[in-house]
Amino acid sequence: MELLPSGAAISSRDFATELVESGKLVYIDSGDTGAKYLALLGPISLPVMIGGRGRTSFLWYIFSRFSRNDASCFTSENPVNSILTYGLSALKKNDALKDEKALPLIRLHSGCHTGDILGSMRCDCGPQFHEALRRIVENRCGALVYIASHEGRGIGLWAKALTYLLQDRGYDTYVANEVLGFPTDARTYGDALAALRHLLPEGRREVRLLSNNPAKRAELESGGFKVVEMRKLVVGVSNYNVNYLASKSRRGHNISSTDLGAAVSSAGLPFMQTGEVHTRTLQGQQKGEE
Repeated sequence: MELLPSGAAISSRDFATELVESGKLVYIDSGDTGAKYLALLGPISLPVMIGGRGRTSFLWYIFSRFSRNDASCFTSENPVNSILTYGLSALKKNDALKDEKALPLIRLHSGCHTGDILGSMRCDCGPQFHEALRRIVENRCGALVYIASHEGRGIGLWAKALTYLLQDRGYDTYVANEVLGFPTDARTYGDALAALRHLLPEGRREVRLLSNNPAKRAELESGGFKVVEMRKLVVGVSNYNVNYLASKSRRGHNISSTDLGAAVSSAGLPFMQTGEVHTRTLQGQQKGEE
């Protein structure tokens, strides 16, 4: 694309008006929150490298809350979340893709600074993120909703770091939240589902869900979607995160002893211990990092 000359300026207000008129900036609702307008910006073409095996073109949307629905939309004091979509426009326009095989595969991905960005092996978030994109492409259509405000199951990055220090003392990931006075899970999905409903209008809301967490199925269904299938996503398992994943299993996530078997065996641990979190894995990883 040819770059414009340096003198070719456009005012922010004119640009915002242009975005609204073209449909690239949409104000979805005016809920009862302090920042009442939910704005959705996109689509923006985004080439993505998946597994080092070539480029795949996604469409990228972002959404956030604003106090006004005008040109002030260029900065937000509220969390900004993303949606990566693949094949949804074809699903809406092409009758040939409205069959069961083309039901969109949806991933509600909770943002994880340590796993998604830093590559931490203390959780499975990074591998889940990359595998979800691969499976969405394999499915021919779908969306990954990246909810940045879900860091640490909704308690934020600072508090999450504090829970890590407690986990290093042997606390279960959920109990560590409670010790600090936080709920075990503080995530909300209202804005994410509102944005997704805009991209999947009435009559196109039968979906497949890529998750191990039945609570996410309940959220989608309460938000007006019909989940016709739930697909497991167990990847990135190691002795660094086996306690974390076993804790999730005890809390109802669809993670089996078979899923964690190799990591549990290498750590020499029983799988479904119901008392305090196993400490030997933590001790082993600390020795390996010294």
